[in-house]
Amino acid sequence: MVFAIRILKIKKIFMMSITYALIINLKMKKITRIDIKEIFELCKEMDKSKKFSEQFNALNKKLDSLYGIQLSEQVMLYSRDKYHQVTDVPHIFIRIANTLIKEAAKDSEVIKIENPSALYNLCAGLNADISVLVRGDVGSFFASTVKCGEYHISGNAGRSLLANATAGKCVVEGDADEGAGYCNQGANILIKGNSRPRTGIQMRAGNIITLESLVFGSGLYMAGGNILCLGEKIGKGLGPGMVGGNIYVPYLKEETLGIGTQSSELSSEDYKCIENMLLIFNENLGIEKISDSKFKINGKEYDFQGYKKIIAKK
Repeated sequence: MVFAIRILKIKKIFMMSITYALIINLKMKKITRIDIKEIFELCKEMDKSKKFSEQFNALNKKLDSLYGIQLSEQVMLYSRDKYHQVTDVPHIFIRIANTLIKEAAKDSEVIKIENPSALYNLCAGLNADISVLVRGDVGSFFASTVKCGEYHISGNAGRSLLANATAGKCVVEGDADEGAGYCNQGANILIKGNSRPRTGIQMRAGNIITLESLVFGSGLYMAGGNILCLGEKIGKGLGPGMVGGNIYVPYLKEETLGIGTQSSELSSEDYKCIENMLLIFNENLGIEKISDSKFKINGKEYDFQGYKKIIAKK
């Protein structure tokens, strides 16, 4: 394995977000580092004793000199009317962060985001076939409406993870808050920790796998796609109002079924569906097929013959 490091230049200076390139297995990968903490500190440098317009203009001047970007008049007006300052405004933080991310995505293959501080809307609307590695917790609506790309979160995820995403792949090492995969239209999501209520709400396509739990209201108004739970924590009222799609769980109790749903035994087609879901995350789960219904996942054997399927009542 060969490693080579060289400094990359992104737009004008990008001094805070120093970028690197690594040759891994003889393949060059451009890696950009973006530290959200540095954005916070930059904003806090502005003099609060000055008028808002002077603060905002000073911030824009600093952003232009460091990164070659500027915040729009719309951001200025919103921040002025709601916050009256620029030093501690989440709306400004996220606008700067997402602008840097989109600029970096133009000529990087990997973006590393550090100290995300649960900032909401990170990577929202990103349309780039790249890998985004986040070290820490992300806030609500992370990577919402994305159309491609791979995302790996080392911590927890806030509400509505990958909301309205049409494609892409996301792995969450920790827990995912309420509504993960909201209105999913084709993305693939793996939650290694616990999922919160209404996971996969209004899901239309794609796949969601949870390793620990699937709780109240998950699959609410589901119209397509698949949800698979490998853990033993199964909540009440799964799939209420669903009209399509499949929810696979290790067992059923009377209270497990949501309004308008019914249970079904798994068929050979379901086993194949589960296999295809698992293989999407083979690198993360270490899948080993034993038989059509049996798999080793991270060294633990699972027999899906004992699983149940929740579908819309016919």
